Amino acid sequence: MTTDIITTEFRDSWYAPRIDPPIPAHWPVTGEERGTLEDALWRLLSTGESDTARYEYYFWETPSLRDAYGSADWDGEVRAYIRQLIDSRRAYIAALGGVPGTPPEPFTC
Repeated sequence: MTTDIITTEFRDSWYAPRIDPPIPAHWPVTGEERGTLEDALWRLLSTGESDTARYEYYFWETPSLRDAYGSADWDGEVRAYIRQLIDSRRAYIAALGGVPGTPPEPFTC
């Protein structure tokens, strides 16, 4: 029987908060909103969530984004950014040797 050992380095890399690409600098997000939005996005990314509507919810709940936009162009820009986030996370996990969408087993000492 073969057992895969999950190293501390792998576990730490997997769970390290990583928003890539970052929220575009030209989007009118306050510093506090940016932190809140990044936290929400990270929770979704770290669990392998692929439903873009779940991500969109947090963008529309960010007051400065909701107030500044609402056009089809803006909707498309947000959706394209979300797709980039998900694709980037999957590529990162694959580069680590993991299977995107499946967190590693809990780490035990």
